[in-house]
Amino acid sequence: MSYTVIARKYRPKTFDDLIGQKPISETLKNAISMKKIHHAYLFSGPRGVGKTSTARILAKTVNCLHEEPGRPCDKCQNCSEIADGMSMDVVEIDGASNRGIDEIRALKEKINYHPINSAYKIYIIDEVHMLTPEAFNALLKTLEEPPEHIIFMFATTEPHKIPLTVLSRCQRFDFRRITINEITVHLKEICKSEGVTADKEALFLLAKNSDGSMRDAQSALDQLIAYSEGEINVEKVRNMFGLSNTEIYHLFLSYIHKQDVEKGIKFISKIYNQGLDLKLFITSFLDFLRNLFLIANNIEDESILEENESEIVQLKKWTEFFKEDVLDEMIKYLISFLENFRYSTLHKILVEVAFLNLIDISKRISLKFIYNYINSYGAAEGYGKKDQKNGPVLVENGKMSSGPVGPADPSSISSEPEGTEHEDQAENKEGNNEYKDLWDAIVKVVTNEKPRIAAQLKKGELIENKENNLLISLEHVLYFESLNKQRSLVEKIIKEKLNKDYHLKFKLRVPKGEKPQEEEKSDPVIQNVQKVLKAKVVKKEAYS
Repeated sequence: MSYTVIARKYRPKTFDDLIGQKPISETLKNAISMKKIHHAYLFSGPRGVGKTSTARILAKTVNCLHEEPGRPCDKCQNCSEIADGMSMDVVEIDGASNRGIDEIRALKEKINYHPINSAYKIYIIDEVHMLTPEAFNALLKTLEEPPEHIIFMFATTEPHKIPLTVLSRCQRFDFRRITINEITVHLKEICKSEGVTADKEALFLLAKNSDGSMRDAQSALDQLIAYSEGEINVEKVRNMFGLSNTEIYHLFLSYIHKQDVEKGIKFISKIYNQGLDLKLFITSFLDFLRNLFLIANNIEDESILEENESEIVQLKKWTEFFKEDVLDEMIKYLISFLENFRYSTLHKILVEVAFLNLIDISKRISLKFIYNYINSYGAAEGYGKKDQKNGPVLVENGKMSSGPVGPADPSSISSEPEGTEHEDQAENKEGNNEYKDLWDAIVKVVTNEKPRIAAQLKKGELIENKENNLLISLEHVLYFESLNKQRSLVEKIIKEKLNKDYHLKFKLRVPKGEKPQEEEKSDPVIQNVQKVLKAKVVKKEAYS
């Protein structure tokens, strides 16, 4: 007995078997039950999502000899002949190879003949967008006034290429890409039926690589079963289809973060010598950065990121080191890089240059950050806009970006040089003991819930309490930025744990005179401004 490939063996036989297209299957079932059958249908969508299968199921359902509204019996002569492609009343035409006016004229001549064994004569034209303009024009009159026994079913991946005059005469159904989870579940059922052992992560990776196409996923599974001898794991999926382990993208990003040029260049040479497609590597790394960018913007939905939970946890760690503006620049650079990549054969050299450029992007200070940093000093002393509840507004309709300067964790930033003390700190040092117990209690309850936020709060000092409106002095702009973002969360924790409604306001410890020279030299922002802009501190005037 000949082998039946998985894609054909597990092809949907009824509307209930269609995966990921429930609105379409329900609509068609209801239309058949209500006997409201249209004379022309257009099924559009990506490859391998069930367009032609739906056309065949619809053909079986309307011509089934047994009366089961909305469901073919799959046992009668008509159902069997349609399923086997042997029916004289259901004609499948390939639009790519029968695209001319002569073929359509021949079709029109046969339209007037009544079906032999069925209620309807059905024409299924696949890739209908390939028909010539003359062929479409020849169809128009028939589509407008078709014989009662005729049904046209058109399938296409490019509906925008079909003339509007044809589209307006069809009932259109747009098929969506099938989700990774839906494909994974279906592949698992197939493996169970075939007696194959498969890891969930392996099937997830296979589904992800299918780009929403069930047929592509089934074909890949068929190939993988033969390769793996009945036991499928992640490593075999990667080896079979040349997919990279996500660990290599984490490793590549670590070289960018550490600015380790030597190891990064050796890494590129290694993957090049192993035969990895460098264009595929950069494309996959771009997808990796895209997920990192979304997570940095608090988007962690697995269906959007198309990653499993463990990978999302790993990605979240990188958001401490790469902020949104840096990731945005890196992504834009790689998109531009890929546009020029195809015109050259020197792929290894281009990727090496791209690596060096990504390092350069990662260590830049954005103009936005410089502007915000300067603004924050003015706002802390009463300049610029103010918000009654949130304190100083540094940038309207925007948020401060810390960029890549300084350590990622604000709690790890070193304190100011020994012997240097801001004036407001000195003034309040003796008078703030009355708030120490309250501040210690607040830090303690936040520590139990959010240790990282508490580490930043410990660097602050409660200097004022007016009717439960607390003013906290901070020693660095990064604390100021981070805690302002988390302010509402901190207030919520305090209210829940201390049963009191406190409102927090943060300010920077800014000197009224000039900074000592030693402090200027130790300021990471000033250091980076000097480095990037090749600047020299000539004079610095403080706000008063």
